[in-house]
Amino acid sequence: MSLVREPHQIALFNTEKIGEESFKNGRLRVDKFGTSVKMSTYLVAFVVCDFANKTKLTSSGIRVCNCFMFFLCQLLSVYS
Repeated sequence: MSLVREPHQIALFNTEKIGEESFKNGRLRVDKFGTSVKMSTYLVAFVVCDFANKTKLTSSGIRVCNCFMFFLCQLLSVYS
């Protein structure tokens, strides 16, 4: 999966970012992400935004990004 964004933005996907390239003479960036694991019900999550990038680990070691998703750490800790 690849997401195109402006340089001041960040892109997030449900896998780790594996590369980044310049696009349109540096006016844009292309973020490349790894292959998602197979799931019985396929869920895709992606976002392109200008939020500050924050991360937090759940008690089981799952990394959750961005402040609007921090509540997931508590939820995932209960169900993991």
